[in-house]
Amino acid sequence: MLALFFNFYIVSSAVMKIIRFYFSAFIILLSLFLSACSPHPATGVWKAVGDNALGVDRLVAGFEGRAEFSTSKINNAVWHCFWAASDKKALTLSCAPSTNPEEKRLFTLSVNDQGLAELRDSSPKEDSASSAEILPVLAIFTRLDEDPSPRKK
Repeated sequence: MLALFFNFYIVSSAVMKIIRFYFSAFIILLSLFLSACSPHPATGVWKAVGDNALGVDRLVAGFEGRAEFSTSKINNAVWHCFWAASDKKALTLSCAPSTNPEEKRLFTLSVNDQGLAELRDSSPKEDSASSAEILPVLAIFTRLDEDPSPRKK
């Protein structure tokens, strides 16, 4: 009887080790999967805080690599952009205005420590002495609780 108990104990501890191994593997894979699906911190729907140099009221940076904003002070146009992550909390926007699709401009949208987004013009300047200079903030935004992805109707 004692031998039967030890046999059962050895088998059950082996089964428990296998169960623990597969459960641990499942948790690790699940956490890797979920972390890979997180959106970039700068994506979202952003509303301007006060007046700004461009006359931008709202900026939408979608999850699929596109962004859009309207300006009322320069070109009075809708700007269509493609974005790429340039930092953990920053996107580089390559944009063209609807009034002149041949014109290209680069902007940087970065999220600061307070959770506000700052839009800067990062297009190369001909008279710029240093590429490391700090670019002026053109607009500051606060995040809205809206989905930035276009909805199919």
